[in-house]
Amino acid sequence: MKKLVLVVVLLFTLTGCGKNVAGEQNPNVEQESNRLIFNTPVEEYMLEISWMPHAFHLSITDEQILAVFPFFELVERNEWSRTVAEYQLDGTLAEFGLNLRLIDDTDNFRIDVGVGERPRISSEIGFARDFEFIYSDIYGVLVRAIMVYNEWSEQRNFVATFVIDSIYYRILFKDYEKNGQMRMNEIVSTIILNNPLDFTAIENPNIPYMRSDEMSLDEARLDSQFGIFIPTMIPEELTFRGGYRSIQEHWNNNTLLLHWNIIYDEQYLYEIFTSWVKNRTIDTPVFEFERVFWGGNEFRWLISERNEWLHGELVSAIEFMMSDDPQNVFWHPTFLVDELTFELIQRLERITGQYSLPQGAYWDEGVADYNVQIPFKTSRFQFGIIIDDVVIDLWVGRGSTPEMIWSLIQSLPVLNN
Repeated sequence: MKKLVLVVVLLFTLTGCGKNVAGEQNPNVEQESNRLIFNTPVEEYMLEISWMPHAFHLSITDEQILAVFPFFELVERNEWSRTVAEYQLDGTLAEFGLNLRLIDDTDNFRIDVGVGERPRISSEIGFARDFEFIYSDIYGVLVRAIMVYNEWSEQRNFVATFVIDSIYYRILFKDYEKNGQMRMNEIVSTIILNNPLDFTAIENPNIPYMRSDEMSLDEARLDSQFGIFIPTMIPEELTFRGGYRSIQEHWNNNTLLLHWNIIYDEQYLYEIFTSWVKNRTIDTPVFEFERVFWGGNEFRWLISERNEWLHGELVSAIEFMMSDDPQNVFWHPTFLVDELTFELIQRLERITGQYSLPQGAYWDEGVADYNVQIPFKTSRFQFGIIIDDVVIDLWVGRGSTPEMIWSLIQSLPVLNN
């Protein structure tokens, strides 16, 4: 086992160590000369924990990471990799997670740190509730160490969790049994013996400007920045569901999102249903009209500041119209408004296609699952429009027409001033 690299050897009595991540007040504790006792429960499920649960996050640099963990080494990262720290609305550090490795080692481990509560980033392994965990006493800190066997691999899943002065630590990695136990002992001991860690380098961030408001359509039209990018003529087929104004400075995100529902022509749908029932094969189950799924009918109109990372590919209208296979060549094409024509909107309708809707029997009826197709001629659209430094992204569910889309665009105040 490699020699522990310790920056500071602390001779003090750790306080608040009777509490552990699992929240048990009187856990079973065993001590073996400050060596971890590994629990070996059977993995039953993965507990998914929501990503980005706090008010905002900011990237932290390699220098900031090493200021907190000078006794570990950074993992080599590519140009797209980054580490972020999560913060509360007032700028208080909430949690962060990253990959590190022991000095002079080649294998990585994941560490998640939560301030005042269990870190939520990453996932956790779930186990049977009646499993009685044994906690190890490592230099006065209670540690729950787990080693999970995998039937499909010789490697084991290792997890260790512990709390020091209301700071929650979780360490995760995969390794072979003997080497993994040695590594986990070294990682846990290094962190405990070097506590308290210095989080100064990632505390007190510059708090970004943030806004998050629900809006009515009338309120959205009054928005000083994006109101002129909202259509003035709304077809009767659209029912407004709500608006959402969001500014997240740290994400370079400034948007106004509007939602409508497209009202289907029920008489048209009933005619389709009746024709399908009449012409179906003898072994095709019959569904009640009220229980047929007619597909998504949501209409989303997203207005935002132009940002190359948030929008689809900028495509010239000529290139798009001349393409033999635009559906497979262009994903969410984005056009300059000056190049937009009604013929292009019609072309967009054709490449998104007209669909048959799959229907399945209901399991609660005890019927086998069928893949029943109901022919249903309808269109959907997905594209963007660039007007100056603003992008309008459209996601239009089934039930719209090129005429509807074109009339909405033509009624934009920004194009009629």
